Amino acid sequence: MRFSLYRIQLFRESQLSLGYPTMAKTEDHWPQIRPQILRAIVEQGSQAPPPGRVWRIGNLKQYPEGFIYFRIGKSRSIRVPTRNEKGFDSANIESSPWTHVLLDPDAELCAIAHNTDLARSSASVAVSIGKILNATAKRMAINPQLMEVEVTPIIDPESMLKSVQDAYQLTGLRITFRRPNAFDVDADFVRPAQKMTELLDARSGAVSFQGEDLRRDDVERVVRSVAATGDDAQIAVRMRKADRIIKKNLHQDNPAVFDIGDDTFPAELENCGIVMRMKSLYSRIRQSLGPHRGGGERSLPEEENT
Repeated sequence: MRFSLYRIQLFRESQLSLGYPTMAKTEDHWPQIRPQILRAIVEQGSQAPPPGRVWRIGNLKQYPEGFIYFRIGKSRSIRVPTRNEKGFDSANIESSPWTHVLLDPDAELCAIAHNTDLARSSASVAVSIGKILNATAKRMAINPQLMEVEVTPIIDPESMLKSVQDAYQLTGLRITFRRPNAFDVDADFVRPAQKMTELLDARSGAVSFQGEDLRRDDVERVVRSVAATGDDAQIAVRMRKADRIIKKNLHQDNPAVFDIGDDTFPAELENCGIVMRMKSLYSRIRQSLGPHRGGGERSLPEEENT
């Protein structure tokens, strides 16, 4: 069984303030309560699915370790060949294919199992999860326009990073990003760029750099951060001296995936082995965002106000 890794994030509009009266007015509790709100949305989405939707969330179970397991599927009528007393015939039956989903609200990670009977790719399933959770959030919110759930694929950046390190010349870097939210982005470059989207009340942004030969280690650190948050990056490289400059996009690379045997899945679910696999894959991609120039290895905070 193959799982793809996704970043699941709950965004808020700039008008939504979640400070408490007993605290200073400038203090924002959004980073602390964001996982709680996401848990509530998922739980409500399984108990009272949005009306009129073919896709449904069910079989939800919350584990003491903090992660959530549920299944997502859809029902449809299919015609199948049958045999009765009159001979061979066909009849309509209801088919409800489904797949496994693991969610860690604290780490903002989601793993979706592949099932081609349900959808051609896990990306289609991720879109449906987002639609269900957003419809549920709108029913729960006082102002439905102020919160939004996004489920975006995490891409394994190793192929792009190999090009970064092996290229004869690295002449350009372009990253796209969304509103500030993730707690573990690169603090030197990505977070300030994300802050600009908030100051401008924008939903997303892009920044590009050109040079004779960009610093490889710093480009790698930024690309790892962008990959970990589910955003995109593009590099311009000349692989050999005589080559032309070509562009490579992160989202054209392989998605981050891990495999678990069908027979071992129930045990790994109960002993949290699957969650450890999910976090291990994410940690390999992120690698503490790489070495930080001028200060050795940087330790990231577990949560920062964004």
